[in-house]
Amino acid sequence: MNRDRLYKSILFLSLVGSVWTVLNLYNMSLPFLGCLFYKLTGLPCPACGSTRSVTAFLFGDYRGAFTINPLGLLTSFCMIIACIWICKDYLFHSDSFYKVFQKIKLFVQRRSVAFVLIFLLLANWLWNITKQL
Repeated sequence: MNRDRLYKSILFLSLVGSVWTVLNLYNMSLPFLGCLFYKLTGLPCPACGSTRSVTAFLFGDYRGAFTINPLGLLTSFCMIIACIWICKDYLFHSDSFYKVFQKIKLFVQRRSVAFVLIFLLLANWLWNITKQL
């Protein structure tokens, strides 16, 4: 994926996530847009609870936010940093985020790293299932 496409994709997904979070902050979420995986299987997906996690964090319930789903906090933090960094790159005609993204991508593609990340994702998923999110 080239630099501009990556930057636009991340900014777009961040905007969609932000709008979704704001809708949920004001209890205006659209009930038919819930987790499709949960609707089909009756089991929470690894990301289930992410919106509630972010909402809890925004209201100052840091422990609750982590307990609901740590992936929500991690994803939100990464997206905020990425958006700020991408805007800086656009402003200064740089591609520093893209270069770091490529290095992280190569690092994550290593078998040992990928195995650990998959294990953590599965552990989070099992935690979601046992909490009956």
